[in-house]
Amino acid sequence: MAPVKIDESLLLSRSDFLRLSIFGCLAGMITGCATTGPTYQDVAKQIPPLNPGYARVYLYCVQALDSGNAFQFLIDDQVVGGIIKSFNCFYVDHVAGDCKVTVQRRGGSLAQQIVGTWPSKDLMLHLVSGETRYVQAETEMVVTEMLIPWTSAPARLIITDPDQAVTDLSKCYYVGPPLPGISKV
Repeated sequence: MAPVKIDESLLLSRSDFLRLSIFGCLAGMITGCATTGPTYQDVAKQIPPLNPGYARVYLYCVQALDSGNAFQFLIDDQVVGGIIKSFNCFYVDHVAGDCKVTVQRRGGSLAQQIVGTWPSKDLMLHLVSGETRYVQAETEMVVTEMLIPWTSAPARLIITDPDQAVTDLSKCYYVGPPLPGISKV
């Protein structure tokens, strides 16, 4: 059998291959991060006022989430919503008083899929009637002893200052319950 002759003029140089690879990765990141739907700024004026005796808790993430990861939020051990992409937010109205906020991080790397849901610490809030609180979820990268050297750590919750939260939310897409006159497309 005769050896196959390759036209070397059709091969990419190392630098061309590297540029093409970087371009492909960036294109994938851009399309992977594309989010449809209304921004928080689009819906802010449509969010109804609080009922007497209730407080509002905004839950959000402005950290870049790696592919396949998601946050699931619980208040008083009841699932209230989730975030599957970076820069998403929603709110929950809760009776004034004490409440427990929990976030669970799901999916992601093979190590996380083996472990399942990462545990997280609970955050206790004391809600005053009529107030609005802001809670941000985030994770850090850590070294593990599993087969994959880098993986995401458990999620953590941070009570965010209202001024910072308004800035953060202005970058977010609203993924909460439908609001009158707002399309989720």
